[in-house]
Amino acid sequence: MPQLHHRQNDRIQNRYEVRKLLGSGAFGTVYGCRDLELDVPVAVKELHVLDESGGEREHALKQFRAEATHLSKLRHPHIVSGHYEPFSGDWRVCPVCGLDFPAQNRCPDHNAPLVAVSSRHYLVMEYIAGPDLLQLATQNGGRIEAEAALDYGADVASALAHIHARGFVHRDIKPENIRLRAEADEAVLLDFGIATSGPAASGDRYGTQVQRHTQGGGTIGYAPESPSERRSPDARSDVHAWGMTMYHLLTARDPTEPNDLRAMRSHTPRDFDPHLPAALDKLVMECIALEPANRPQNGAELVQRIENLTAAPVAASAPVSTAVLTQSEIEPFVFRSGHYARNVAELAPLLDEFRDEAALRLSRGEIEHWLASTGETELARRAAEIRGRYPARPKQALEAFAQALGLPRPILEVSSPTLRFGSLSPDAQKTLDLRVENRGRGHLFGLVRASHPAVSTYGEWDGNRARLPVTFDANRLRPGHYAGELSLDSSAGQFSVPFEADVRGPSWLAPFWTVLLYGAAGMVAGGLIRALPALYAPQQVSLGWLNQIPKWWPVAPLFGGVFGLVLFALVTLESLSRRSCALWLSMGFFGTLAVLGAGIFGNELLTAGDAALRPIFSPNVGPFAPGAWMFAGTLAGALWGSLRRFKDALSIRIGAIALGWGAALLLLYAALSGVASAR
Repeated sequence: MPQLHHRQNDRIQNRYEVRKLLGSGAFGTVYGCRDLELDVPVAVKELHVLDESGGEREHALKQFRAEATHLSKLRHPHIVSGHYEPFSGDWRVCPVCGLDFPAQNRCPDHNAPLVAVSSRHYLVMEYIAGPDLLQLATQNGGRIEAEAALDYGADVASALAHIHARGFVHRDIKPENIRLRAEADEAVLLDFGIATSGPAASGDRYGTQVQRHTQGGGTIGYAPESPSERRSPDARSDVHAWGMTMYHLLTARDPTEPNDLRAMRSHTPRDFDPHLPAALDKLVMECIALEPANRPQNGAELVQRIENLTAAPVAASAPVSTAVLTQSEIEPFVFRSGHYARNVAELAPLLDEFRDEAALRLSRGEIEHWLASTGETELARRAAEIRGRYPARPKQALEAFAQALGLPRPILEVSSPTLRFGSLSPDAQKTLDLRVENRGRGHLFGLVRASHPAVSTYGEWDGNRARLPVTFDANRLRPGHYAGELSLDSSAGQFSVPFEADVRGPSWLAPFWTVLLYGAAGMVAGGLIRALPALYAPQQVSLGWLNQIPKWWPVAPLFGGVFGLVLFALVTLESLSRRSCALWLSMGFFGTLAVLGAGIFGNELLTAGDAALRPIFSPNVGPFAPGAWMFAGTLAGALWGSLRRFKDALSIRIGAIALGWGAALLLLYAALSGVASAR
C-alpha cells in the first residue's frame, strides 16, 4: 500500500521539524519532531494512507480523527496529551517512496508520475522519551520488581479511573501501550486508536511498533476471553487487561503465548514467584477473573483497591527505630574481608573496593536493612527504590546507589570524537566501531540512540569497556550529505558523538559492468563445458554437432570435472559480489552432488545439450557446436546480471543494462569470429 513519508529535517507546516522516525503502524507513521515555535520535542503522527481506492483512506481518516477526539477530551498526567492538526495544500507525492517533490511531474528516484495530495492530517502529541513497560521488563530479564510494577500499575489505574468516569473504554491495555516519563519515572498510557465510548471500532496502534495479536476487541490474552465481552467491552474489560499486564510484568509470563496463558489461568503469580506479596497476588487474580462481576468494576474501584493494598508496607526490610542511636550502639556493616563501616561516610569508599560483594548484598536488601537500623531511613528508602529499578542488574544498581551517596560519576571516554562513514553507494551499508571506556571510578553502563533512522546500533551497553557497532544504511536514501549524532545516556552522564556520511548518486557503470561480466562469465563457462571434453577425448567427441557418444570413459568424467571447475569459479564470483562466505561454503555439499551427477551422466548431458541448442543456434555458429554453448551461456549470464540489477531496470538506468547486453553480445561475436578465423 502506498504511504506518505517525510524526510529528516522536513518541516511540517513550517513549525514541526522532523528529527527521526519513531515507528509506523497500519494507518499512521510517528516522527520525533521539534516544535520550533515552543522549542520542545513532540511526537507527530501522520495519517500515511495514500491510496484512495476502496475507501481505505476515508476509513483510516475516520479512525484517526476519533483518536484525536479521545485525546483532546482526556487530560490527565498519566495519559499522553495530543491534538489534531489537519493541513490543506498542494503536495506532489511519489506513490513509490511517499516523498513530496514540489514543482516536479515525476519522481527523480523512481521515475513515477507524482500524485496530487490536497490535505494531510497530523496528531501532535507529547513526546514520551522513556521505554515502554515491555521493553523495561525485557531489559531486566522479563519482569519488573513488585514495588516498581505496582507503582506503574497505580499510575495506569489512575488514568483508567479518569477514562471510565468520562464514559470511555480504552480496550487495549498492555505493556507496550504504557511508556515511562524518564525524568519523573511515572507511567503514561498511550494508544487510543481503538478506544470507544460507544460501538467498537477497529484500528491501528499508536506508538513506535506494530501491535502484537491485536483485534477489534483488544489484544488477545490481555483482553477478556468471553466472546460477548469482546463484542461489547466495558470498564471491567480494561480492569482485566490491567490485571493481565501486571501478571506479565511480575512473572515474565506472556498472555499472548497460548502455553503461558494456560499456565496463568491455572496458577497465581505467587506460584511463579513465591516472594510476591500475597495481597498483590490476590488483587491480580481478582482483576483477571473470568466473570466480570467478580472484578473491580471500574478504574476508580481499582485505584481504591491499590490504595488499600499500599496502605500497609508490601514488605518491610527491617523495623526502623526512631530512637537516636549512638555510634557505639550501631552494628557495623562488615564485609567478608573483615573491613567494616560504622556510618555512611565509611561505607561509600568500601562499595568500590569490594564491588562484587557490595552489589550482591545490595540486591539482597542487606544494605538497606543496615541503613534502616542506623536511622538512615531516607537512604534506606532510596536503596530499596534503586534495587527495584535494577532487579536483575546488581552492578548497575550499585553504581546508582554509590552516586546517591555522593561518589563521583565514572569518566566516559570514546574512541572517536566523530564517526565518519565516508562516501557510500545508494544501497550500501557500512559499520564502524565506537569504543567506550571508563577512565574513572565505578561502573559504566548506558543507552545509545541515533538521531537518524539510517543509523542503527545496540540500544545499551554494560561494562567499563565496550565496543558498540554503529551501522549506516544508505538504502533508499537520496544522494547528499547526512549528519547527526549518537546520544549516549550513561552512568557517567549524557554525551553526544556526531556522525556524518555522504550518499552518492546511483552509478550507471555498475549495472553495465554487472551484465557484461556475468555475460562474459557465462560465455566462457559454456565454451569450456563443451570444448574441453572434446580436446581431451578427441576419439569420441568432436567440436561439431553430436548425435550420441558411444563410450562412458573418459568423456563423462571429463565433463563432470570441467563442470565442477566452472561451477566453482561461478560460485566464487557470486560469493565475492554478495560478500557471502556462506554461499561459497554451501558449494561443498550441493556442488559435490552436482559434479557427481555431471560425471555420471556426462555423455547424455552433452548429447542432450547439442540436440537442444542445434536447432536454435546452428544458423549463427554453423557446425561449431561449442559456439552454441557459448551463445547460451552468454544469454544466461547476461540475464542473471540483469536480475541482480533489477532495481535499475525499473529506473532510467535500464539503458545501462541494455548497453551491457550489447557489449556482452559484441564480445561473443568477437570470440566466435576469432575461433572461425583460427579454424
